[in-house]
Amino acid sequence: PTASDPSLGTGFLIAAGGSFVVTNDHIVADAADVRVVTVDGTELPARVVGRDPRLDLALLAVDAPRLPALRLGDSDEVAVGEWVVVLGNPFGDEVTAAAGIVSATGREAAASLVPGPAMGFRTFLQVDARVHRGNSGGPVLSTAGEVIGVAVATGERPGELGFAVPAARVREILEPLKRDGVVKRAWIGVLARSVTRPLAEQLGLPAAGGALITEVKPTSPAAKLGLRPGDVIQRWNDRAVDDRSLPWLAAAAPVGQAVQL
Repeated sequence: PTASDPSLGTGFLIAAGGSFVVTNDHIVADAADVRVVTVDGTELPARVVGRDPRLDLALLAVDAPRLPALRLGDSDEVAVGEWVVVLGNPFGDEVTAAAGIVSATGREAAASLVPGPAMGFRTFLQVDARVHRGNSGGPVLSTAGEVIGVAVATGERPGELGFAVPAARVREILEPLKRDGVVKRAWIGVLARSVTRPLAEQLGLPAAGGALITEVKPTSPAAKLGLRPGDVIQRWNDRAVDDRSLPWLAAAAPVGQAVQL
């Protein structure tokens, strides 16, 4: 974007070892010159440290002394019905706020351990607070003032649900973006579903938990390992997993690393 045709959006300072700003990737994707305007109107030059188009997130470094930052909260502990506030400041002159509740946490979405162009919106936090294009990239705050998600605009129709990338996903990509500038995601190559208590009894398992494989992709790492539909993955190395945590553990693992299932 040029000075005559700028791409405007919201971002926020994050505590990540310096003065870093999280925002949407599409805001900076084609920008030759990126500038950050703080709440007090100060305009600062910024550089793009890393981009993750899959989550539509980018990490910027601000050329200034360390500034007050927002704290990332625990999005895995967010429950349906909790109050949230979505902040936006696309023009750099006044912060706008929209309040609402969490409509869905995304934790019950079907798990997919196959690569794709983007996450399905069912894996996002869903809020009924208005998220318009100007708020996109801004923080979604809990009542404790912690960032539990990054707002993502999906449309401008009144009453449309808003979405947010959960803070857990943001936390996972900060170090790769700082270190490599990109996020290199690994994959296993299976589809999985949750193991409910009735299903655990049916399978002869002592308790609910784990990820039940429903499909194995041909030529995938899972196929080469010999995993089959009907198998239940219960542990990833020394960590207990289910169908919600397994895809993200797999995606965040170093490519080529041996893992014990």
